[in-house]
Amino acid sequence: MWCHLNIDYDVDALFENRVKSQTPDETIRKGMGVCEGYAGVFAAIAVRAGLECLVVGDRKSTRL
Repeated sequence: MWCHLNIDYDVDALFENRVKSQTPDETIRKGMGVCEGYAGVFAAIAVRAGLECLVVGDRKSTRL
């Protein structure tokens, strides 16, 4: 829920094909990210809370 309320999805970067990899700290500071950013932030929060977490990624993207 925190991610949803505090990090905007960077739709412009996604559709303009200018998505850059960023650390969870960068995603939080910028307040914007795409799928990888959300996953990284969630994983960082989970690990900090003592949970085991694995981020599974895929470099393919589907345009609608």
